[in-house]
Amino acid sequence: PTGTLTFRAFGPANTTCAGAAAFISPAIPVAGNGSYGSGSFTPSLIGTYRWTVVYSGDANNVAVTSACNAPNETSQVLGADVVATKTGPAVVTAGVRSVGTTAPSPTPALPVPPVRCSLAL
Repeated sequence: PTGTLTFRAFGPANTTCAGAAAFISPAIPVAGNGSYGSGSFTPSLIGTYRWTVVYSGDANNVAVTSACNAPNETSQVLGADVVATKTGPAVVTAGVRSVGTTAPSPTPALPVPPVRCSLAL
């Protein structure tokens, strides 16, 4: 596949992924199958961030946006020393795999370190 991916993270108060995102990645060029990342951002609030990914499509693949609140597409920010890791299997939908992250932490405190999302095609 070719085209671009754009990752969006919606903040803790945004359970429907409507309106402004807490983070929008620059368009990430897709050059074949592989893993693509959102880049890091530093959340301003503790809570659950919901990720969506927009694939622009190409001559052989339709454009698609992953669903809000899809399984395994969240980062849980509980405090300092948060590490986002993929959980669950990737799910193929219209040529795009959805990938989720969870990030448990034993110490709820600000500031929090950057989080990111990754996608494998």
